[in-house]
Amino acid sequence: ASVEYPRGHHKNPMTDEEVSDKFRSLVGRVLPKKQVEQALAWLWKIEEASDLDSLFELVNVARNT
Repeated sequence: ASVEYPRGHHKNPMTDEEVSDKFRSLVGRVLPKKQVEQALAWLWKIEEASDLDSLFELVNVARNT
């Protein structure tokens, strides 16, 4: 089967919920759920950020070892 505009294409955008679910499924493989949720909440407010330092801390895989 072929799809002209797959999900996520600018002509077939994902909903915010789909983006969040995809993030959780991918990042949840390497980070604990609490950390995933904190990073996701931070990312949804990225426009308010003055720098990315706290994001990098939230997604730091080594933080859990």
